[in-house]
Amino acid sequence: MILYFITKKFNKNILTSFCAAVIICSLFEYLSSYVLEKIFNYIWWDYSNFMFNINGRICLIISLCWGVLALIFNKIIQPTLNKTYNKLNKKFLYITLIITYIIYKTDGTISIINYLNR
Repeated sequence: MILYFITKKFNKNILTSFCAAVIICSLFEYLSSYVLEKIFNYIWWDYSNFMFNINGRICLIISLCWGVLALIFNKIIQPTLNKTYNKLNKKFLYITLIITYIIYKTDGTISIINYLNR
């Protein structure tokens, strides 16, 4: 969702939208890799064996894949979700949001506890 709102202004030109998505996703992936490694002292993914990688954290082919996926999301999936969202009952959406949030927080908490207990 964040990517959608950031790249929304580039959505008129497909090449600009693609390039913005590649840059934003690559920056996010690089920073995520760095932060996760520093917090957990563990390397979550390593692209060192891929050509055109930067410190094994990101690589060109994966960045291009992120760009394609972002285009599919922005051009096809998100407009469909917007149409569906506007048709749904707001109370149902609110309840669904709360349930999803609880599941997300529970999963994150359990994952951290399991990590700390190993």
